[in-house]
Amino acid sequence: MKDFIDECIRQIKEDTIFSSNPNEILEHKKFKEILDMGKVTIKYLLKNIEEAPLICIGALSILSGEDPVVEKERGMINKMIVSWKDWANDMLNSKAIKAKHE
Repeated sequence: MKDFIDECIRQIKEDTIFSSNPNEILEHKKFKEILDMGKVTIKYLLKNIEEAPLICIGALSILSGEDPVVEKERGMINKMIVSWKDWANDMLNSKAIKAKHE
């Protein structure tokens, strides 16, 4: 799975390097392949978020159905990355708490 995600990200970056249009990422064949793999890709996307933030954040938002980035931080890549990492930690902590009480 890791190699698959890494290759998809590499190909998307290579094909969209000179583009300022985010739709080119969202419509890229490899981006769609990541989405087709489903939620199992989330942890790999989080691991790659600093290397390829726009790709990973776009996929994370679609796959999770969530967007933890507050309006005033949109476009601030470093803050967006932190928001997604905080979201992941909250999700992990929430699952750990639920598991303890079951």
